[in-house]
Amino acid sequence: VVRGDCLWNIAKKKEFYGNGFAWPNIYHANRDKIKNPDLIFPKQTFKIPNLTDEEKAKYDKIRRNYKPAPVK
Repeated sequence: VVRGDCLWNIAKKKEFYGNGFAWPNIYHANRDKIKNPDLIFPKQTFKIPNLTDEEKAKYDKIRRNYKPAPVK
């Protein structure tokens, strides 16, 4: 983890999942190191487990169906 990182951005990196919606996988694999998923700190190191085909399909579907809230 480096300054400015969040689980979403880590999961979104091509070398990991390429999909920010998969951030819960990182959180669940590192519950011993992450007490609050909104608070991660520089120099922490996390396990990044591989996604199963089922998990990939689930997160890809979420990403495809995501509609951001309208900006007013």
